[in-house]
Amino acid sequence: MAESGLGKIAVGLLLGTMLVACALAAQTEKERPEKGGPRTIYVAPDGSNDAACTAEAPCKTLDFQRLRVKPGDTIVVRDGTYGGLRVVCGSENPALHGGKCDGQKANAPCGTAAAPITIRAEHERKALLKVDGSQEAIFVQGCQYVTIEGFDTQTADNIAAKGSNPTVADTENSHVTFRRILGWGINRCGNNHVFKTHGSTDSVFEENEAWNHSRHAFSCTGGDRITYRRNYVNNNGFGASSNVLCLEGGKQRGGMSKEAIALYPCSNSFVENNLVEGSQSWGINIEGAAWSRGQRPASYNKVIGNVVAGTYIGMKNFTKDHVFEGITDNVVRNFLALNQAGSYGVRDSVTVNTLYDHVTVYSNDGFAAGMTVDDPCTSPPCHAQLGCGELKPGPASLTISNSAFCDNSTTQLDVQPCDGPAGRRCTLTNVRASGGRNAFGRLAAKCEGDGGDQCACSGLTTTPCKGLGTTGTDCVTYWPGTGLGADIRCRTENGSTLSGAANSLWAQPGDTPKPTDTCTGTTPAGPVTPCLGGFRFCGAVVAGKNDQAENCRTFAQRRLNQRADGKGCPAATVACP
Repeated sequence: MAESGLGKIAVGLLLGTMLVACALAAQTEKERPEKGGPRTIYVAPDGSNDAACTAEAPCKTLDFQRLRVKPGDTIVVRDGTYGGLRVVCGSENPALHGGKCDGQKANAPCGTAAAPITIRAEHERKALLKVDGSQEAIFVQGCQYVTIEGFDTQTADNIAAKGSNPTVADTENSHVTFRRILGWGINRCGNNHVFKTHGSTDSVFEENEAWNHSRHAFSCTGGDRITYRRNYVNNNGFGASSNVLCLEGGKQRGGMSKEAIALYPCSNSFVENNLVEGSQSWGINIEGAAWSRGQRPASYNKVIGNVVAGTYIGMKNFTKDHVFEGITDNVVRNFLALNQAGSYGVRDSVTVNTLYDHVTVYSNDGFAAGMTVDDPCTSPPCHAQLGCGELKPGPASLTISNSAFCDNSTTQLDVQPCDGPAGRRCTLTNVRASGGRNAFGRLAAKCEGDGGDQCACSGLTTTPCKGLGTTGTDCVTYWPGTGLGADIRCRTENGSTLSGAANSLWAQPGDTPKPTDTCTGTTPAGPVTPCLGGFRFCGAVVAGKNDQAENCRTFAQRRLNQRADGKGCPAATVACP
């Protein structure tokens, strides 16, 4: 009897303990505002995983499963250093599966158009996502309607990680936005990129910075409807690692090219208002490849209002890698290639129906022409590219209009014949080619009536480019007043150029920070004054990273604030009309 009584007491105590535990758990659940509307979840390095994840009691973890994130939630990450951010909603692009996330190996749900998920640094670039090269600083897979904003990132060379670990990975997503992120370097022991998109649709990369890339800064493989807008890229002179264990056959894994933005292949996309510099950068690249996921490879893209300055090459567009139809219907408009050293301002190889409109190639100091149109398969190595006569529907064709090729060191514009009976269809309209030292000629193109003609030509001139500036002061990089060359004054959204002072790319009086009265930089002719206002869309400065002399904020002063006489260009010259 006594034992039975003691047993009852023990059971009672156990039940009481359980009830208390349940009550405490219920109280904890109440403290976490999960139910009902969207939540704001706070994370901090000194937080606690047992906390309520509020502003007063932040959590510590960036594990989305533990944070129990829901559509519509905002995760605010406080200043400090963290490991990698990993957001997995599934294994495949939801847009290819009826707009649903498959949930495989997921730690987060998908957002929705009405209730997106936002993950942002509380103070721009004060939250550092730092990894050792064995993983991504930011990895998003199988998600939709997610925005990631304002982080600083950093990775490192890692001999043990020779696979693909980009610094920021956009993998099989739909409607995911990466905004104002500082991408700092890559793991050079693998074929890695700073921002890499694979198999995604409708991703947006806006106002980010990508630095120190010995491979690509922004790359898109098998993607569709990707937008690269108002980003800044600086190769910063970075090449392959000096550690032989990081190399393959003595070279960088994956190749030696260092494109700033590579659509390889990526279709129906926008590349607009990006700034690119860095002595080893390969500028912007549109390239056909076999792994294009059903759409025509690297086609129907719009590249508008971009500036590539002081790089190895400005832009290249070509068909390669065993594709059976050429890249087609790409538009390049208001493109400025300035001061390339080593290769072309623009190279076009075997493309179909490409339009180059309002292009400026100025002061290219290399062995190559300012712009070359060629057929590299006329002699080996062909790199598996299609020749002009092999294209479907073919033949190779392009139009160059309202463009200026001036003061490049050799030939200004060189349109070469295509090999084979199909030839190349070519139209040159309102084109100026002036300067250079090559006796072969400023303009090397066979126009109608030249014998062996390939181009329909009208409005071609070889008069000097001096005087084309909007104010008569020859601001050589802004020539809209004459109808020739790149107009890079205004913001572009989804391929449409906007108007009005509020849409100026460059700072104007009344802006913060204000345009300066004197320049800290110089042109080859010496100091210049007054300074142009800087690029309006640069992100926060991080000490020891993007605060060096060549950076987003000084780009306009160093690269664009020049006239033929070495004087500065008035800010009004570049105000958006």
